[in-house]
Amino acid sequence: QSTNHHFAIFLKYLSGTTVPIKAKAEFSLVNRNNELVMLRSTNFHTFSSGNDWGYSEFLDGNYLNSRRNDLITD
Repeated sequence: QSTNHHFAIFLKYLSGTTVPIKAKAEFSLVNRNNELVMLRSTNFHTFSSGNDWGYSEFLDGNYLNSRRNDLITD
């Protein structure tokens, strides 16, 4: 069954004494054996206080569902 569901992931700079701040991130998905399945790295992004940034379609839900037995433990 096909769906258009995606998992989103965002970073948000809530507050701090340094504005703006530059940050980069690495998002990973591992399986039940802690083995890397997917890795997505970003370039540096400049954040102001309260500013957020991320991926609205980070991971396709169909892909995650198809790998369910490899990723999820009981």
